[in-house]
Amino acid sequence: MDLTLDTDAAQENETNESAPKLLVRALLDGEPKNSMLRKVALRLENAAGRPLLTSDVLGVDPESILALKGVGRQYVEYFQRLQEHLQERLGEGAPREDARAFGAASQQSMQKVAAAMYAQILEMTGGNVNRSGMRKTPQRAAEAALFFTQGYRSSVEEAVGDALFKEDAGGLVTVPNIEFYSLCEHHMLPFFGRCHVGYIPNGQIIGLSKIPRLVDLFARRYQVQERMTRQIAEALQETLNPLGVVVATEASHLCMMMRGVEKQHSRASSSCAMGVLKDDPEARREFFDMIRRG
Repeated sequence: MDLTLDTDAAQENETNESAPKLLVRALLDGEPKNSMLRKVALRLENAAGRPLLTSDVLGVDPESILALKGVGRQYVEYFQRLQEHLQERLGEGAPREDARAFGAASQQSMQKVAAAMYAQILEMTGGNVNRSGMRKTPQRAAEAALFFTQGYRSSVEEAVGDALFKEDAGGLVTVPNIEFYSLCEHHMLPFFGRCHVGYIPNGQIIGLSKIPRLVDLFARRYQVQERMTRQIAEALQETLNPLGVVVATEASHLCMMMRGVEKQHSRASSSCAMGVLKDDPEARREFFDMIRRG
């Protein structure tokens, strides 16, 4: 649902991929509770029937909000002020679609907004957040959600740092059995297992501890196993420019263990090979033999 309903402006806003999709409430942290910016945001949320996103506000014709039921002309001026405030908080150079744009709002602000939403979900599904055991559950859940998705707020460059070293090493380098935990993007349930990484150097090597950091970078997101496997391989290929790279993952998925087909002993495997390790079956076989030996 968009704020401008079925107007032409709404259709334009839906295709505006440059608009950031962040919670407006997170960017209003620090504003007095009775401020007009908060009031207009709450009024628009009530009219739209869902939380207000920055993509609902930025790049939108202020007059278009008059199409919403119960929104009078007096809100147009405050909507313009809200647009200016959000643009100022985001900054001219702020990233748009990347979740790192959340850096414009404090971690504490995000936790507050997420906790409020978790409280609603718990109430709707039979929980009682006033019971002593659940009183802090929304806050804990919000903190956990941000931890589970911290990969969105980091980058390959940050994970690797300066741990690239010129070295005339040859042969296959492997780092097997890297534990990972991720969230299935379809049901937001965990999938977890092991990741095995191998590469053939091409004049430089990477600090071994950085490989697990790269795995965590892509695992700590909403994922599918196949894409995560490919992203890890691509990151190593782009960072190291090795002669070849291969990544293999194996995982148990709670979305098919505790719901759906409820199969407890099935594991999914995925692999992605590039360069020599894609083109040379013998080199690839050496990698998988090393994994089996542990």
